[in-house]
Amino acid sequence: MNQSLCFAACLLTGLLSVAASPLSAATYYVDFDAGDDTKAGTAQDSAWKRAPGDPLAAGKASETKLAPGDVVQFKAGVIYRGNIVVPASGEKGKPITYLGKGWGQGRAILDGSELITGWKKCQSPEDAGGAKNFENLYYTVVEAKSPFLLNLHETDTKTQSDEFLYIAQDPNPVDPFFNDRTDSMHKLTNENLTLTTVAAPEILKSDNAKHWNGASLLLWVNPNRTTRVAVTGFDPKTSTVTFEPKLADNAIYADKRVQYFAVYNSPHVLDQPGEYAITEPNADGKRHIVLWPRSGETINTRISRSVRETGFALGKESHITIEGFDIRKYAGEMMTDGSGIATGRRGVGPKSGYIIRDNHISHTQAGDNGYGGIYLDDTSDAVIENNDVRWTKNHRAIFITSGDNIIIRNNNVQNIGRTAVVMYGGRNSQILNNRISHIYGTHANALTLYIASKNVLVANNVITDASNPITFQDSGPLYFVNNVTDGLGKHKNINEWPNTSRGPWATGEIVFLNNTCVNAGANTSLSLGKDPEKKYVVVNNILDGLSAGKSKDVLHTHNLYVGRASSQADRYGWKDGDAESDIEDANTLFVALDKFDYTLKPASPASGKAADVTQYFPKAAFPDVDFAKLIPTADGKPSIGATPAGPAK
Repeated sequence: MNQSLCFAACLLTGLLSVAASPLSAATYYVDFDAGDDTKAGTAQDSAWKRAPGDPLAAGKASETKLAPGDVVQFKAGVIYRGNIVVPASGEKGKPITYLGKGWGQGRAILDGSELITGWKKCQSPEDAGGAKNFENLYYTVVEAKSPFLLNLHETDTKTQSDEFLYIAQDPNPVDPFFNDRTDSMHKLTNENLTLTTVAAPEILKSDNAKHWNGASLLLWVNPNRTTRVAVTGFDPKTSTVTFEPKLADNAIYADKRVQYFAVYNSPHVLDQPGEYAITEPNADGKRHIVLWPRSGETINTRISRSVRETGFALGKESHITIEGFDIRKYAGEMMTDGSGIATGRRGVGPKSGYIIRDNHISHTQAGDNGYGGIYLDDTSDAVIENNDVRWTKNHRAIFITSGDNIIIRNNNVQNIGRTAVVMYGGRNSQILNNRISHIYGTHANALTLYIASKNVLVANNVITDASNPITFQDSGPLYFVNNVTDGLGKHKNINEWPNTSRGPWATGEIVFLNNTCVNAGANTSLSLGKDPEKKYVVVNNILDGLSAGKSKDVLHTHNLYVGRASSQADRYGWKDGDAESDIEDANTLFVALDKFDYTLKPASPASGKAADVTQYFPKAAFPDVDFAKLIPTADGKPSIGATPAGPAK
């Protein structure tokens, strides 16, 4: 071979070698306090201020195109005031990763808020929007499309923690976070409610026809929902307010039951620290906030409002990892707003490969019915694990719509304004080892599987202090294994709702193995059988009553009953299954039931008494799950009930 041919061959070999070698993934650094978007961003001492995907990023931070395998490392302990619209997809095995831990101390903080300044002490009722107790109030002016989405917070002067401020309400709520509950409203008889008016002479008192201008009402209406409506007029002679025509035709219960209302967002009901009201916009579109702060000290440095809608907007991008962030105080009007991490609204196309791990998401707020702190739509192959989601007002914690192979595990979920963990159309998915508590909003459940959820395993979850711990509807097969639910003596633990008319949806057997469902309202901890065509398997559970409903096929054996449902009576044809028996005192079973410790006592009547349930394990649907480890044992023998890891903390 001559020299020219040899050179050409070597050059071609080198080019092919370069083409075959993947480019090395890059790590970019973001420091909101000390970074500069004009720098390289590839080292800690040349960090950017803003991350790629932030609409306000500039320079190289804006110009850089993220590629599969790239890592965007945020400095921990730094407050990042912005939001990220994820600009590109990774690949399977090479996700684009956003990290909030690993550089600096603690976590990077994504914050959707800004301070409100310009506060002045009210000197008269006029400053306070007409409020008589103006001496305690402050006011300022803001621009806001909706007064209900400011998501105001006050920083505690001693602890430096952020606390919700709440819109003024009459009566004062038992718990202002769950302000839509009927125990925080006035009773309203049928004759004093129409689809556009409320009459209440003892409450709506004033000689001034403009007294309730700018206010709203919270109305508890059919079907068990609280709706906010704006007041449009007031007749002092009859103490009747007129409100916007927003209610459905069937909002007033046909059986004439008592309904409920509260006055909302009026300076006239602002009567305690931590409350505020927002006036109607003036001629230039601005609104007055009238606030009774918990402390007037340094008020211009401690009151914040949400100005950004979503922490991480995933859009239609795939193969993204988000890990180690504190995401807080995002809010917005649309259903997907107020989320810490969310895909786009429904219908933006299939997505896959998300890992959402070890994030804290809190103090967020949505409109009337938000989708959640974490929301994924039309997604496959995703893991949501080890996150702490709490204090999400008016929306859910974790919400999956149309998901395939979604794993939700080891999350702590508390104080959620709507249903906490929700799966609509979940397929071949797992909800494992989560701790859920303090779920008390109207029309809110702790864990829900609805509308064509198929082959979903719900295992080793502990749910306490929730008005409806578990619900499901129009779904199957479903497998509930080794869960604990506590109804606190007021609530049915597990409910199957009747099928909707929108189907037919997925169906199949419903299996309950080794669950502990105690302290049920009306002694009905497991209410099944709304679908007569389904098959139900209920084995090795500790139950405070079982209602089989209309089902023709309910296999129930080896269950211990600490209470009986009314339907479990001879006159209804009830017959106990094999090895089913009653326990007079549930405290003989557990270490400390009153302290939410559901560990079986060593000599518990449930120890070592369980049936072999191997035949019911859905091994084909979940080949990677070791079901034998989910079944509790004592002295080497299977026990009845669950083996929980403890309640939410």
